[in-house]
Amino acid sequence: MNRLIGACLAAGLMVAVPGHAADIIVVGLFPGKAVVRIDGERLVLSQGETSPQGVTLLEADSERAVFETDGQRREYQLGTHIGANYAAPGPGKKHRIYRSSRQMFETGGFINGTSVHFLVDTGASSVAMNAGHARNIGVNYRSGRRIGVSTANGVTSGYQVKLDRVKVGDIELTNVDAVVLEGASPPVILLGLSFLDRLHWSKADTVIELERKY
Repeated sequence: MNRLIGACLAAGLMVAVPGHAADIIVVGLFPGKAVVRIDGERLVLSQGETSPQGVTLLEADSERAVFETDGQRREYQLGTHIGANYAAPGPGKKHRIYRSSRQMFETGGFINGTSVHFLVDTGASSVAMNAGHARNIGVNYRSGRRIGVSTANGVTSGYQVKLDRVKVGDIELTNVDAVVLEGASPPVILLGLSFLDRLHWSKADTVIELERKY
């Protein structure tokens, strides 16, 4: 792992609401509120509030938002990126992760069924988390193999474990290698190469695209 990077409150989320010409970009999610950009205009919508473009925020928390527009109700979770030309993913199951306002590639996801926030780190050889993350997810990391881990701050102790399931968007992999570090670093779970290299993936300036190999 070459670096440990700070966490963001919420990942960027781009959706196109059916029946509405505008793109909605959700740049932050909070209990009862969503920070959105509609047709380039940045707005803060509270639950029950309707934007000038006719988009109503029905519900919001730190993981999802429910919008209504043109009489249709749609729910979106962090990590879903759907633009105006979106087509549902086929058997290959693709997922796009966009650069956030903090200039990092962040996305929501799940580990062993528990909702988590990922920071994509192509310099990390493995999915990596701190001990607090592991406890919250229910990973018994002390049963793993104890190892030394090289970080930006030197060598620290950690445990090598297997995660039963790791899911990002519609892509779910099983038996994913991970490292749990003692202490509070990394402050956000790193989505490293033990997940990425089991997929076809490409990185551009503003987006990382993932696709299942089979």
